[in-house]
Amino acid sequence: MTLWIKLCFPLALVCLSGCASYVADEITRPKEMSSIAMFSDIANITALCGETGECINAVELAHPIDTSVFSLSLNGKVNNNHSIWRYKFRNSEDYYAKNADNNLIVLFPGYGQSVNTLFVMQKWLHVTTGAKVFVVQSANRAEHFQFGLDSVSPIVSLINREQPKNVKLIGFSMGAVAAHAVAQQVENAELHLVAPMTNFEQSTLGVWDVWTRDSLYKFFVSHETLKDAVRLVHERAQFSAQDIDITRAAPSSSTPAHIYISSSDSVTPAQNWQGIESNAWLFHEYTGLNHLEMVTLLQKDLFLAFAANLLGKEADAADIATFGLMCDANDEACMSQEL
Repeated sequence: MTLWIKLCFPLALVCLSGCASYVADEITRPKEMSSIAMFSDIANITALCGETGECINAVELAHPIDTSVFSLSLNGKVNNNHSIWRYKFRNSEDYYAKNADNNLIVLFPGYGQSVNTLFVMQKWLHVTTGAKVFVVQSANRAEHFQFGLDSVSPIVSLINREQPKNVKLIGFSMGAVAAHAVAQQVENAELHLVAPMTNFEQSTLGVWDVWTRDSLYKFFVSHETLKDAVRLVHERAQFSAQDIDITRAAPSSSTPAHIYISSSDSVTPAQNWQGIESNAWLFHEYTGLNHLEMVTLLQKDLFLAFAANLLGKEADAADIATFGLMCDANDEACMSQEL
């Protein structure tokens, strides 16, 4: 899960003290990157460094895929919505032809988002596009918290070194901040931002309110304490609220972008984009999806639009060889369908 929900546990530890400094410490304290031991035969953690020595960790796939057939699946339950996505890869000459295209895709996770979950998408993207695909560490893995912007220089250096024909940058929640910053320094980039964070204070309060809705914790930590903690996080990171507000760039940006937002997302609200016009950015708005449902992509219409835009194809749910199959877990007819 994302991301932002994991932010709440350390906040809950200080409910009786209400100490803004402690909350800020917990938000910015570096967390270890998730283990990918179960995928060690097909992926590894690679250090990527910028020109001035800044380094981050990223998950990189072993190339090429040397098995003729394999299956992928994502299984997610959020509230009463339980969806399962399944995909089967069959090796073909087309796969090797795509590998020769020299394209690059980089996924920027949300705060605390599981690398293991994104690894499934990473592998699907590789076999459907032939691109090299990297998943960078999330913002809360950094030694010095900077809203994920510590990954910008290493990824720009990677792009300059690889010289790919096309670059697709995928940002989830807070990961959208870094994805957008990289795009500003790359000429051939395309952005795909899912529930992008535009206001750290708003997102922190949104997570807290969701997590404590039926909890006594909400009586012990005030919004003012959380706002003070957010102010400290900004000061320590040396990035202001304006520095990470990607909506400010939309009107003048020439970078093609697809933005996926929901009117029911209280963490990264669609309302933040109201009145913003852009010639290069396309907005895809959904109703009834909260933040976690957005970033997991386990909703049929959302996933199909996201996948089709990434692949440059028409959205076709019947094309399960490309898009896989998204089913409600209780839909036996769908679940029994052959891939």
